[in-house]
Amino acid sequence: MNEPQLYADVVHNMQVGLHLYQLENLDDDRSLRMIVTNPAASLFTGVAMEEVLGKTLDENFPGLREKGIPQLYAEIVRSGRSQELEDVYYSDDRVIQGAFAVMAFALPDNCVGVVFENITKRKQAEQGLAQARAELEQRVEERTRQLAQSNQELQQEIDARHAEETQRRNLEKKLQQAQKLESLGVLAGGIAHDFNNLLMGVLGNAEMALLDLAPESPALPCITDIQTSALRLAELTKQMLAYSGRGKFVVEHINISKMVEEITHLLEVSIPKKVVIKYDLAQDLPAIEADASQVRQVIMNLLTNAAEACQDRSGIVTLHTGFVHADEKYISENYLLDQLPEGYYVYLEVSDTGCGMDEQAQEKIFDPFFSTKFTGRGLGLAAVLGIVRGHGGAIKVYSEPKRGSSFKVLLPASDETATNFVDLRKPDSTFHGQGVVLLVDDEETVRAIGRRMLERMGYTVWTAEDGDVAVQMVQKKADQISVILLDLTMPKMDGVEAFREMRRIRSDLKVILSSGYNQQDATSHFAGKGLAGFIQKPYRYDTLAETLAELLSDPKQN
Repeated sequence: MNEPQLYADVVHNMQVGLHLYQLENLDDDRSLRMIVTNPAASLFTGVAMEEVLGKTLDENFPGLREKGIPQLYAEIVRSGRSQELEDVYYSDDRVIQGAFAVMAFALPDNCVGVVFENITKRKQAEQGLAQARAELEQRVEERTRQLAQSNQELQQEIDARHAEETQRRNLEKKLQQAQKLESLGVLAGGIAHDFNNLLMGVLGNAEMALLDLAPESPALPCITDIQTSALRLAELTKQMLAYSGRGKFVVEHINISKMVEEITHLLEVSIPKKVVIKYDLAQDLPAIEADASQVRQVIMNLLTNAAEACQDRSGIVTLHTGFVHADEKYISENYLLDQLPEGYYVYLEVSDTGCGMDEQAQEKIFDPFFSTKFTGRGLGLAAVLGIVRGHGGAIKVYSEPKRGSSFKVLLPASDETATNFVDLRKPDSTFHGQGVVLLVDDEETVRAIGRRMLERMGYTVWTAEDGDVAVQMVQKKADQISVILLDLTMPKMDGVEAFREMRRIRSDLKVILSSGYNQQDATSHFAGKGLAGFIQKPYRYDTLAETLAELLSDPKQN
């Protein structure tokens, strides 16, 4: 048998589907034309061989374009790489609905080979297995819950018979509380990065609007409020990163009464109109050493919890601040986390006239996922306890059913003077830069607002949606690029790998890392590798302008 016939027989008898396309125009992925197929491909797709041969990929399988398949195949031809795809779901009027595992690879003469098989049955089996596993886990969870309840009842009986066990049980309770609080870190770290990307759109667009608005514009106060809220949210993301171990606290000397006064408007718009807030704020309070965003969240969470306790009825929430000298006996008898030294403390007390809680509910209110509210609530008080614990403080809770609740937070007093921490300013529109900035980020929102900011500054802007695309652009136009603004976390090729590939192409490239994570954590991957700078998302217009101006004007960086 001659060799061409042997190859033809192999293709014909393959148990997996084969499509061979030729890219007739390297710059046009719509020019992918099928030149070879086999019977297995017809069996899997339900389309006869003679119906697809000689036609373009878009003519044969039009729905693949929205999945990015033609673009991917064309890129494989141009780059010479291969790509494996899992779980490609597809069907149309001709093609049998199913899931396919696909391997695409480059071939000579601008061709791409595609080997695939129908894995629908396997996926259905996996789904069935997953459902069975979920049902089993549900039964285990229910049984575990029953055992936990039985254990709690047994513990109560033991406590009643053995009063001397009280101290041991208290220590166990605190240990369990600490373990539950660790789950907050998992939650916070999982959402902080995406949250900062969204804030880029909010804060960036607000600052761009401020640049265009006249001082007398009636929209100016609204845009300023948006800017203020976005900055506050950015502070909260820093706190979430700190919980997850991906960020650091920023300690300041804070007058808690002045902080309450500063966010009064935000407090009042955050609660139902039927609830009235009363303030009893001590003047000339000593400062506390704390992270401002952390303390704001304590205030907001306690207030929100108190307002919701009033349910749909009219109610009163009172915010009271003061200063007290507490001895060890007072602290141990009245506060959670009672291993605190005797000394002077500043306190914040939030009281409500709401529904109150029974003893059983009070034992669980600081659990991260416990809630007496509707679905989706329940993290607020766990976060409060974590913040207070992290600042060396304590919490006292008093509540009775139908008689309201009171939460009193105790924080160590400082001898230092309180500092101001409000930083609102209109962006500087006078700065003008020049050169080409390559903005690399997988989030379209970040790329869009980043481009607007940079173009407003005078730069020429190129964008790339991931590290792989960015490296290809550097390969073609490295000499034209002045600086690269590079995201850390991206699909396909992340910032660390992209940075390494770019510096191989051009060793003196100026690269500024951009991330929603804290600088110390994000830049640890680049130690000693020549990273030009770092800017944390969500970044402001002035911060971005100053960072670029300093980098491009520094002779050491040129």
